[in-house]
Amino acid sequence: MNILVVGSGPSAYASLLPLLSDNKNEIVLIDNSDLDKNYLNEQCIYKSKFSSGNRIADNQNIYDNSNNLEDKSFPFSSKSFGGFSNVWGGTIFYPTNTELEKYTLLNIDIMKYFNLILNETNLLSSDENYNSYELTTRERKIFSNLKQKEDEEFSVNFSKTWLSKNSFEMLRNKNVCEFCKSYTWDCRSEKIWNSKSFIKKNIEENNLNYLPKTKLLSFNDSKDKVTCTLKNNSKTYLKEFDKVFLCCGAISTSSIVMNSLNIPEVEIKTSDMISFPYFTIFRKGNKRHSLSDMFLIHESKKTKFFIQLYGYSKGLLNLAGDAIPVTKLLTKLPNLLFKNFGGVFMYMNEENSSTFKMLKTTGEYKFIAKKKNYLDTSEIQKIKKNFYSSGVFPLFFLKKFYTYGTSNHYGGQFAHSLSPGELGTDRKGRIKGLKNVHILDSSVLPVINTGPFTITMMANS
Repeated sequence: MNILVVGSGPSAYASLLPLLSDNKNEIVLIDNSDLDKNYLNEQCIYKSKFSSGNRIADNQNIYDNSNNLEDKSFPFSSKSFGGFSNVWGGTIFYPTNTELEKYTLLNIDIMKYFNLILNETNLLSSDENYNSYELTTRERKIFSNLKQKEDEEFSVNFSKTWLSKNSFEMLRNKNVCEFCKSYTWDCRSEKIWNSKSFIKKNIEENNLNYLPKTKLLSFNDSKDKVTCTLKNNSKTYLKEFDKVFLCCGAISTSSIVMNSLNIPEVEIKTSDMISFPYFTIFRKGNKRHSLSDMFLIHESKKTKFFIQLYGYSKGLLNLAGDAIPVTKLLTKLPNLLFKNFGGVFMYMNEENSSTFKMLKTTGEYKFIAKKKNYLDTSEIQKIKKNFYSSGVFPLFFLKKFYTYGTSNHYGGQFAHSLSPGELGTDRKGRIKGLKNVHILDSSVLPVINTGPFTITMMANS
């Protein structure tokens, strides 16, 4: 079977796992970029450019839409398919009961595939016995204090992440980078789990055919074949495939589908985020990585929050300038004072979060706010109370809201459904009338999880 995979992010990776196991498949992959040998290198990642908290590789330009660039209320999407997401610092949390109920109704055993993806990874938990990663004395004190506040609405968990095999081999090595002062296993791009590393390896082994700098403009799904309009630099041409898998992120997927099916607009769901710094009187410990220290869950009848708590390190402050603006000032403080500060990311449930519309206009796409988020201040006060009584003092007046997709947790505009309607998809990611074009990224998620949803998305893919 001749299959076109569009994208090189996590959903493309997950799709390729079963595809590559069948040598009868002829796989062509495009991602509107060039996965050249310079993509991964030995350089400290914090020397790279960051925008809105995202690492931008030299060969990935911001999505070429002037309206999008000018209005920071909406997500900055990568010109390369798959967006910024390469699971760098990839946080892991299991699907919520709400998600499991939705997938069960769809007759999808999401945990089966969730665990399959986890079996392909190297899991790391903040309670593990690696001196270079385990919680510092300060974070352990915070963890212990918060743990005592647990009740039916509030829970505290060690953080979980995944790294490359090389990183695991280096975890007992405490070499420190001269530039960012982090452990070198944390700041080198080839040590970070990256879907593009897997894809490059399979390209080099001739397991798939890669077309560099090639973009899918539109498709026509008919007569058991999909005719694709492809663009390479300035040249446009047609090519037929048996199947097309769209794994290129919510915005890129939307543009391709809207071009192909004459859909004028889609509404994209989000999980909004609030960020703010905190300080604590606990000082002992010297954090040298940028990964989350612990996960906190607050869930009531009104709302739900997934909270990532970080102790600051030099490396993390290189990331946090846009996410938590005060960190630009903290970088000028003496190293000793970093031990007093940290940051919090609070993701809201989909029901209370904003949504935005993507509109097709002549020659471009525009984004407009559809629904504002609803923040219940009484629930925030409960969380702050637990923080205060645990020796964590939120600087909530320095908070920053991430709405309309700027949290980078968004999708669901073509959500799975047993009765999809005009814009929903069946459980195989097909919009009504399509037979051989399957959407496999966050666009089809029936729930935009409050917490990290990358592995859930990959399991679904």
